[in-house]
Amino acid sequence: MLIKRLILVFFIVQFAVFTFASEPVFCATQNLKDTSESIQKLKLEINAFYHSKHQKQLHALLMNHIFTLNAENQNQNSKEEIAFYYLKTLLNLGLVDEARQFVDSVGHQMYGDKANNNWKMHFWMALCDFLVDEPKIAFAKFDLAIQKLVEDGNYSEQNMSQIYFYKALTLQANNNRKDALPLYLEVLKLDTDDIFIKRESNRRISSTYSLQKKHDLALFYINQAILMVAHDFKFTSAFDIPPFESVADLDAFIDLLQSRAYTFREMAKGSPDSLRLLTLSLRDAEASVIAFEKHKRSLVFESDLIYNNNNRPNIYSKTIEAIARMYEVTHQDSLLLKALKYAEMDKVSALLYSIQRNKALYHSDVPGERIREMEKLLKQLSVVEAKRYESQANVRLNDTALFALNMELYHLVNAISDKEKELEVNYPNYRKTKYQIEVPDLEKMLDLSYQKAIVEYVVSMEKLYTFLLINGKLYFSHEYFGYEFIPAIEQMQQMISNGHQIQFTLEEQNEFVLISNKLYQKLVLPHKELIKDKPMLIIPDGQLSLIPFEALIALEDQPSKLDYTSLPYLVKTNDISYAYSLTLAHQQSKFASKPLENKIFAMAPGYERLAGNPGNQYLSLRDARDNLGLLEGAEKEVKMVGKKLSGEILLDKRASEAAFKEAAGNYSVLHLAMHTLVNNEEPLYSKLVFTPDVDKVEDGLLNTYELSEMNLGADMVVLSACNTGFGKLNSGEGIVGLSRGFFQAGCKSLLATLWSVSDKTSLQIMDRFYVGMEQKMPKSKSLSLSKREYLESSKGMLAHPFFWAGFIAIGDDSPIDIQPSRNWQSIAVISTILILLLLFLAWRYKRKKPEIIPAFSQTKQTGT
Repeated sequence: MLIKRLILVFFIVQFAVFTFASEPVFCATQNLKDTSESIQKLKLEINAFYHSKHQKQLHALLMNHIFTLNAENQNQNSKEEIAFYYLKTLLNLGLVDEARQFVDSVGHQMYGDKANNNWKMHFWMALCDFLVDEPKIAFAKFDLAIQKLVEDGNYSEQNMSQIYFYKALTLQANNNRKDALPLYLEVLKLDTDDIFIKRESNRRISSTYSLQKKHDLALFYINQAILMVAHDFKFTSAFDIPPFESVADLDAFIDLLQSRAYTFREMAKGSPDSLRLLTLSLRDAEASVIAFEKHKRSLVFESDLIYNNNNRPNIYSKTIEAIARMYEVTHQDSLLLKALKYAEMDKVSALLYSIQRNKALYHSDVPGERIREMEKLLKQLSVVEAKRYESQANVRLNDTALFALNMELYHLVNAISDKEKELEVNYPNYRKTKYQIEVPDLEKMLDLSYQKAIVEYVVSMEKLYTFLLINGKLYFSHEYFGYEFIPAIEQMQQMISNGHQIQFTLEEQNEFVLISNKLYQKLVLPHKELIKDKPMLIIPDGQLSLIPFEALIALEDQPSKLDYTSLPYLVKTNDISYAYSLTLAHQQSKFASKPLENKIFAMAPGYERLAGNPGNQYLSLRDARDNLGLLEGAEKEVKMVGKKLSGEILLDKRASEAAFKEAAGNYSVLHLAMHTLVNNEEPLYSKLVFTPDVDKVEDGLLNTYELSEMNLGADMVVLSACNTGFGKLNSGEGIVGLSRGFFQAGCKSLLATLWSVSDKTSLQIMDRFYVGMEQKMPKSKSLSLSKREYLESSKGMLAHPFFWAGFIAIGDDSPIDIQPSRNWQSIAVISTILILLLLFLAWRYKRKKPEIIPAFSQTKQTGT
């Protein structure tokens, strides 16, 4: 279902031509005589944002104009255009229920009682049904749309081509290429000036012929599609590539190049000319990545970068596949380095962009006044977006109370975009720093590989690519993983993350062992001997970000008795840390450390009011995601930290959001033992929950977007008891959630949890972890030792991975120069004084002893 959604979302977002009458709209030859100048300008803006995928600007633009649907001076076509462009935005965001509500509301508003008989309504409802995996209902509505199109007298080949194209797309997404192919071919016969539909039909026909091994036809049709985006370009041979300056639609060109790269790879199979064809495939794949990177540099907002990455989830892995095929033929080691470069480009590009942009803003030639102006605009935008989210503004479209909010969103987005352009033009160092993403120093990475094994994974739709840097060498492997691999990852995550569902039976244990070992065989076993007893730095990808590698098991045979303690977990042989990417890890290692003073800032909020006040505003939030019960072990944990390390400890009412915002940026280590409210769909609104209702300024809920706007710069952040490592999984970006917010705030490393762990076991693991940190251990070693000691001392159910495997160390792994608590320093001084006093008294006693012993002996002798 997910794949189907991604496929359809991709095509919906490309679909820039909608026809709501017999005449085409939003195309090169459109007739705009019946529309006002303002509507023409709106159409041009909408088209520009759609083609460039500037989603935030587009959404703001549409929200600003959606309320004009009731305006009497607007003609019907203009109303339809604005309404259906907004519908397209909802579908593009996967908001199917909201899209259906919108179609129903707007349909009755514009067509009255005739809404149910309008072909456009059936057409778009068909797309909604497809997105929720209802293909039969979707097909019926496509056919009904054709029927109504004819009955209403609106039949045209332009309109018919739209329905045929999306019906073909629906068939193809349901693995029915056989019936989809003639529909795509029929679209090309119809008289339509819809460039997108023609281009994509050619591309889809080409891919089908490639699978049928009709390579000449495949190459012909993909080149026809390329000609539609390359102006004034003519093929001298079927293998030519248009120069970038001739390309009118860079966004479409990216996908066409990837498609032709695939065609060349298929042609190379069994061909005596395979090396030349593979070279052409790699050339096209690399050109598509260059075009994609060029396009992403034009985006202003991080959310647009994430959207674009999600929209093309496999562009880098397909390029790696082209390299892998070349490597099999040539065995050139330089190809492996190139493959690793593309693997890195696929990782957290939006997060790196955000960090780099902040670096450019605060550490280049931008005056303080300009910085404050941008900060103010960004903060205002965050507040407005949060209010819209909380007010369900995407659904309550007819609520006039939201009109001012949507107007504000529109103006802020435009103001920020204009300000960004101004900074780039007026401050050259800002632009230079902003676009200068540092490539990881391979020599340093190879040097590091003598101390630890670096394993980076790339997960495509069907293959697993593994890069291993060990002992100064780079190893590369790739294999098809089969249909069980991704479900096994998800099953393992579910088995170990939900403590309430643990049955603690032999059958359950053996099922866990089976699943865990399957993943071990894919992820670790192929290089088991190379990484033996080595610390490991793991850079996961996709769903692999959901599981702790520490809990992978090197055991094929199922145990005969129930015993989680003695299972051969990977953590028993290897210290393990994680990074979002080598590039980010390289940058984080260079962040400046905080001075020794004000070393640690620890907080444990109180939740008594949540448990006893049913009218509290937090109750609904709690019930929506987490059970915000009392964390009995959290206070003990924070007090334990306070005894070990010097700094400030805030408990109960003092552990407020306002206190965190005021003081957290002054400390090197932040330790937060608290609840979270995780929002998987909108991770920017995941929250850290502080003690509620203790100040009038803050609400006690710190959102991820607020966190990312802070300047923390901590050497290490420890987040215990809550599932702060979890969030929404985005293509190339990994887990987007609270943990990401801390990295955006400039923190070097993070000890987070992948699920809500027990606060009691958290105390044990944290206690031993800080002992290791005091001994100047790397974070991964300290955490791994803590887990091993916990396993050794825990019996029965408490040895289940739920209780210990959720803690993971992310980011810079170097030791921290931790300053002992002043309390312990005082105790040490007093202890030293007492010891010296005792030694002095012993010395005095020893001096008197020779005078006493003879007398005692003599008395004893006399009595004999």
